Amino acid sequence: MSEEDSNSLSKLLDSIDKIADLIPTLQQWANNLVEEPTQELGKLLADRIKYWRFRQSVSLLKKMEEMVRANPELSDLRPHPRLVHSFIEYGSLVSDEMLQEKWVNLLITGSDTNGQDDSNVRFMNVLSQMTPMEARLMDYICSNSRVSKLLDGEKTSKESGPYEIEGPSTQYPHREMMDVANASQFFELDQSIEHLIGLRVLQEFHVQHGQGGYHPGWYQPVASHLLPTGFGMTMWLRCRGSVESPHDLIE
Repeated sequence: MSEEDSNSLSKLLDSIDKIADLIPTLQQWANNLVEEPTQELGKLLADRIKYWRFRQSVSLLKKMEEMVRANPELSDLRPHPRLVHSFIEYGSLVSDEMLQEKWVNLLITGSDTNGQDDSNVRFMNVLSQMTPMEARLMDYICSNSRVSKLLDGEKTSKESGPYEIEGPSTQYPHREMMDVANASQFFELDQSIEHLIGLRVLQEFHVQHGQGGYHPGWYQPVASHLLPTGFGMTMWLRCRGSVESPHDLIE
């Protein structure tokens, strides 16, 4: 290698080293260029979400105030801290009026005079996973069901003991359920029912003769035999503002 070539190579290597030294600076500059606007955008979105949740919280508290004014005896009740946390944390994510009323009712029906009852937290956990469509379906199925007592295998409403939840003798028409749930497509209804079954709010009802139960994905004019579970029926009552148990509904 000639002396001239050697000098050229040395200059090239020096240039490469200088460029390499600049890379961290360029990376930092690029990061700052992207990071600062991204952080500002994140703060803006966070502020909007906080404001939106604040508005829902105000709406919930207004509903609480209206209910207490209408029922002064409620002012003596105290909610457990777990209920208050779930009420604010998850209830503030809900803008649907019907769902908000259920949140308020769960807080009220779960309160007592010493603030020690946290049993409604299980219903709040489930409600936080439900959509307005699913809540309407729960209302529809539960309101069309009735409770009977069981004693030695026979139904009776006069003695204490296990209870049985019964539904209508016919299946629920899918079209009717879609109208009630405000579902525009069948797959929305299908997924909502499956989710409610998964949450143990609803259960399949198998008839003695012929096909019964719920068949996911089947589009039939009439297809679904559904019942609330004992848990689902109790949750429905609490969401309506009632402290009754399924036993109190025995016919």
